[in-house]
Amino acid sequence: MEKIKRIPYGVGDFELIQLENDYYIDKTQYIPLIEISRFQFLIRPRRFGKTLFLSMLHSYYDINKKDDFEKLFHDTWILNNPTDEKNKYMILTFNFSAVNPDIEEVENSFNEYCNIRINQFLETYNHYLEEKLISEVRTKAKAGEKLKLLSSGLQGKDIKIYIMIDEYDNFANTIISRYGQIEYQKLTHSEGFFRYFFNVLKEMTSGSGAVLSRLFITGVSPITMDDVTSGFNIGTNVTTRNNLNSILGFTAKDVINIINYYAEIGTFHLNKNETLKIMTEWYSNYQFSQRKSENIFNSDMVLYYMMESYNSQYEPNYIIDKNVRIDYKKLEHFLTI
Repeated sequence: MEKIKRIPYGVGDFELIQLENDYYIDKTQYIPLIEISRFQFLIRPRRFGKTLFLSMLHSYYDINKKDDFEKLFHDTWILNNPTDEKNKYMILTFNFSAVNPDIEEVENSFNEYCNIRINQFLETYNHYLEEKLISEVRTKAKAGEKLKLLSSGLQGKDIKIYIMIDEYDNFANTIISRYGQIEYQKLTHSEGFFRYFFNVLKEMTSGSGAVLSRLFITGVSPITMDDVTSGFNIGTNVTTRNNLNSILGFTAKDVINIINYYAEIGTFHLNKNETLKIMTEWYSNYQFSQRKSENIFNSDMVLYYMMESYNSQYEPNYIIDKNVRIDYKKLEHFLTI
């Protein structure tokens, strides 16, 4: 008897999904498309699959995972269509939702968090790094200083770094909505520590033998990126590219396949056509390119509906998942700016 795939509601770990028999909507066909440019920025709404996508990229490009490629990417498009850059990089990841947005704590929290991530990077890839470099980088307290030293020590080496930043604007968005534009500008303008961090990233991509070979950044708003990088001038904003309209979220075909899978396996008992109609009305209507006619479904809400109606005769009590409700005051503030 086939083991029923679990509904990965709220799961952002690609390896967990692939190894624990969760239902996965394959997005690996987009890997060759995003390799066209090296430094990229993508925005999508909250709970739209950004973390899971970065996790998938991490597994694909990590040089430490090259022996696990077939195990991790079973039943995916990329398994039979790998690119030349598969398992080629040391991966340094950040998720800035972990930074405390309290205005009195934010800079220390940012540096402490980045310290943890960079030190973990040093430990993970210690067999590619000189012991002296590891020791020197560990002594630095600020994120920018650690990255500059790491970049200097790896200059001209064969192995390069791929940096992935999730929720890049999380704490900045909170600060601008909670404390106002003046405090926000202290982070992102002039000598602000956040702007300096992105200046260091730009420096790491420059010159012969540059250490930072690829960069992928996600968030929910372009405002902070415009401020800290003067329009993201080290890379490409791929948010509205026609061929990436469905890079995140679900297509109508994806949703139909999910409904059919759980109906055929015997755990979904509602009317399939009526369910699709409800989901289309409430969860669709996202479109990220002016030239694409296909609407995209919010992946979180589709999985929420399937989970709430699992082995039930009734639809969810609440059609909208509370985790995707938008802070409209914050959005209004962004629009005003």
